[in-house]
Amino acid sequence: MRTRLAQLRYQWRRIPLRTRMGLLIAVVAIAGLAWQHFSSVETTAPRPDQQAAQEGEINHDDHDHDHSGHALGEYQPDPSELPPPPDFTPEAARVTAERFATNFASPNGNRGDWLARISGDVMPELLDQYRLTDIRNVPQATVAHVTGPIAADPAVPTFQVAYSDGSSVETTLEMAVGGWKVSSVVPVDSPADPAGPVASPADPADPVAPAVPEPAPPADTTTPASPPPGVIPIAQTKP
Repeated sequence: MRTRLAQLRYQWRRIPLRTRMGLLIAVVAIAGLAWQHFSSVETTAPRPDQQAAQEGEINHDDHDHDHSGHALGEYQPDPSELPPPPDFTPEAARVTAERFATNFASPNGNRGDWLARISGDVMPELLDQYRLTDIRNVPQATVAHVTGPIAADPAVPTFQVAYSDGSSVETTLEMAVGGWKVSSVVPVDSPADPAGPVASPADPADPVAPAVPEPAPPADTTTPASPPPGVIPIAQTKP
């Protein structure tokens, strides 16, 4: 046994050093591959129902979606953080009309502030018109009362706003993305007095005497003069 081991050592030493190192590296590499192969966990193929479920989550637009229909990885805001839906009730329209009327009639000599206060309650087309308005022509007044809605169409309510200076306007609102918006403003003429103008009393004047009829001309009662005594009258006869 010892003789055989001595022969193996002798033959091993006769192999060049580079060859021995190459053989050693090859043995270590083969051992590592064999260990990795037997120590790895064998993966099983997915069941048909699992595979169908995974394929159902893939949309045709090349984006993965969850069961709620949203793309995976897409930001989903908290529902509690979302703004409430707009209020399209008649009372909300009345509040908008009154707020606009208050801000409209209070320019306060500041055009930029006036536009900023009314811009949130008007349609873009109407706001473009107000950008060209000279605020010196806008009277300073307060809202006395708001009447309405006076329109038959609930989708386009109209309110009549009376101001403290006696003027009135009719504001028409329409539905927008953020709620009610004023689309038109029309001045209203003050109604005339149904009794009409009151006549002022005439100045007292001197009493006028009643007209006295002119006397009729006296009838011709003259008679022919009587002849003097002793003269016999001669009657005139017609030829």
